[in-house]
Amino acid sequence: MAEEPENMTLRILREMRDEQQSQSAKLDKLIEKVDKIEGWVVHTLGVVGTHELKNAEQDARMSDHNARIEQLFDQLEDAMKDT
Repeated sequence: MAEEPENMTLRILREMRDEQQSQSAKLDKLIEKVDKIEGWVVHTLGVVGTHELKNAEQDARMSDHNARIEQLFDQLEDAMKDT
């Protein structure tokens, strides 16, 4: 009978250890998934930021081109009035 409480304690400790290992494995998988998601988010934000810069640059160039086209049309109209 003296061995019963010890065996019961060992059994409970083993169950606790097994459960802890199981939870640890699940936690490791969750950490891996979060790391992947973090990588995707960082990549996505970087791509969006790069596209935003390119769009801003293109908008500025388009504005310059539109201004130049307007200037050329004005010159053309002036030249046509003189003839």
